[in-house]
Amino acid sequence: MSSKACENQAFNYKAKALGLQFHLEMTEDGICNLITHCRAEIIPSATIQPEEKLMSGMTVIPTCQRALYSMLDRLVANNRYF
Repeated sequence: MSSKACENQAFNYKAKALGLQFHLEMTEDGICNLITHCRAEIIPSATIQPEEKLMSGMTVIPTCQRALYSMLDRLVANNRYF
């Protein structure tokens, strides 16, 4: 995965390590708390979405969480040490 801001948004290393440069773990409460407590730091740029986009993006949270759990399940299934 990649974006304009980051060429390597996600990577997998030997089916045992997963690196993500985005936050599939976020919840509605987490986003609301981020906005409430860090509003002064939300300065839109190539890597920071404006508050309005953060709020409108909450509709994809269930899809993101399903993707996260699916990736974690596959990671655990491929790693004999878990």
